[in-house]
Amino acid sequence: MALTNKERREDEEEEKAANDPIAYTYLGSDECPISADMEEIEYSMVYRIPKIEGLANCTKLTVSSLS
Repeated sequence: MALTNKERREDEEEEKAANDPIAYTYLGSDECPISADMEEIEYSMVYRIPKIEGLANCTKLTVSSLS
């Protein structure tokens, strides 16, 4: 069965997206801000955080939820 133009375009878009580099979001950036007086940090899987760092000054932090 031959693909329609729409199906062919969708396949090409999926292939291109699969080849794009992974974009990471860093703690402390505009998208995932942190500050020294925070008591709780919660970020969902919307963000790809490559490693957890930058929390040394968050001395009031009691809860961190990175799910």
